[in-house]
Amino acid sequence: MNTSPAVEFGHPSPIPSPNVRSLPYTTLSSMENGGLSKFHVHMYEQGEYFQIHDLKEKAKEHFKESFLRDLDRLFFRSTVNEVYCSTIKTDRGLRDIVIETVLNDLPTLIDGTSTYLDKEDLQEMPEFTVDLCMASLVQNAYLMGIISECTQ
Repeated sequence: MNTSPAVEFGHPSPIPSPNVRSLPYTTLSSMENGGLSKFHVHMYEQGEYFQIHDLKEKAKEHFKESFLRDLDRLFFRSTVNEVYCSTIKTDRGLRDIVIETVLNDLPTLIDGTSTYLDKEDLQEMPEFTVDLCMASLVQNAYLMGIISECTQ
């Protein structure tokens, strides 16, 4: 017996549903695969789809707390890619958190044997690469301004 809403109520919903992924089992089941961060990306996506501003804000807050803490080398790319694929260019919420975190923790991300960010990552995620480059330029210009003020 099929108990899906479409069968139970006689017809499917006229509103297309967002991409539904197997969140409860695959994403939340293992913290070692960056699951918590990805879960918050999906919640942000749901908040956007259903226009629930509070859900987006809560997901953004929790994503910021979990993003770097959850990562290992393989899932850094996966999580960043998930953020960039699930948000539009003008929705800077999660994208800005990713860029800010990468800029603040760049020495950790490119240090030694556990490099999180490499040439292949940058080539495979062009929107992320452009955002990172632009943020780096802004940060560099800001720091140069501070240095020039201090030397005068």
